[in-house]
Amino acid sequence: MKIGLDMDGVVYDYVANLSNLIVADGGDPIPDKIGWFKPAELWPPYFDNPEKVFFDGDPLPGAVEGCAKLFELSDELWIITAARHEAGPYKLMWLEKHGIEYDDFVITGLDHSAEPKSAIKCDLYIDDGAHNIQELYNNTEADLIIFEQSWNKTREMWDLEWKSDRVNRARNWYEVVQIVEDLTGGE
Repeated sequence: MKIGLDMDGVVYDYVANLSNLIVADGGDPIPDKIGWFKPAELWPPYFDNPEKVFFDGDPLPGAVEGCAKLFELSDELWIITAARHEAGPYKLMWLEKHGIEYDDFVITGLDHSAEPKSAIKCDLYIDDGAHNIQELYNNTEADLIIFEQSWNKTREMWDLEWKSDRVNRARNWYEVVQIVEDLTGGE
């Protein structure tokens, strides 16, 4: 099984790290339900320094161990992340710093002219972005895991899950691994 794994909001605690940077500079923390895309619109100065935003943050709880299990269970584990291209080297260093193994790393870009995540053909995608899940649902036959975050608990996301048995929701990394073990037969 080839797995496409999102990074920010699934493996890397992007919003918490950005919020910590803002607070350290005297600003207010990011509200819990603001969504992952809003910080890029509200705090552009931080995006001129991708090293700060994408290198020093923490993984989400269970992510390092969960990624190790996915690497073991998959034929291929691809990190498929949407980011400005200059963030790529820092994201790669972050993955190395945390000992996260993967087979390939792809940046799809943030603008709408960039290639969508579905251009990387996988059997399973794990993502927290509602727009990504919808795009993958519409353009692939792959299984999908919605990694639950405050910004993707919308009625539309729940409706999408009810439409298909190939869409699953995981509230944490333990549940991600359980779903992947079920899909792969634990092998």
